[in-house]
Amino acid sequence: MTTMTTNNILPTTPSDQAEPLIPHSLELELSDDQIRKFQRLMRKESRVELSFEEARQRGLELLRLTLMLMDPAGYERRMKEPPVWNLGPVEPLPLLAPQTIALPLDGDHAQELDLSLQKLAHELELVARRPSSWRWALVALWEALAHALAAHRPGDFRPRGGLGELSRLFLAVSGMYPELPQVGTAIEEIDRLRTRFITAAVTRWPVSRKRLPGIFIDCLRVVHRLEPSAASPLGIVEGRLQALQ
Repeated sequence: MTTMTTNNILPTTPSDQAEPLIPHSLELELSDDQIRKFQRLMRKESRVELSFEEARQRGLELLRLTLMLMDPAGYERRMKEPPVWNLGPVEPLPLLAPQTIALPLDGDHAQELDLSLQKLAHELELVARRPSSWRWALVALWEALAHALAAHRPGDFRPRGGLGELSRLFLAVSGMYPELPQVGTAIEEIDRLRTRFITAAVTRWPVSRKRLPGIFIDCLRVVHRLEPSAASPLGIVEGRLQALQ
């Protein structure tokens, strides 16, 4: 029998260094096959068509929600800890391909504006605890701006295709309504994020999250001026943005 001495005590692993049972939200991953299955499920059950990247983001959000519901206390505790990253070779991120977004020049602009503002208000409720919701808030804001501007565009305005279409539409409408707030820089930023960075993680956007509420509010001033009837939903959205500043 070996006598236990200070020289041969077996090393132990402190409990706080044990591998956590709940993965950090930044560690979650989905395979390509899982994403495609989720796309098919959404198409079949909800009649919602998601792009590959949209399906990946929504799938990860559902995983995070599932973990939160399974063990709320454990999830909250785990979120305060740093994620465990894979320390293997890091490959450079691929360049993000710009996405051309067609302007919604047809349709019921008043109805679509109202729906976009409702979506925006909903996503803004979530951004504090789920920053990825800024992505869907950005999409909703872009759509709200596009419909408000399209409803008041000059008769000779024609889309050119390519990038920067929302900014070009704003300039055209500003020519007819010189009293509009001169927030072209804010609209350019929203248009650039929507067409160039929408598939990137929000933390990788070239605009900090602290600046986003102010940029959103500037853009919504244009909607206020063009669509006074939307004052009620705009008030809700602006209140939530101000609370985030």
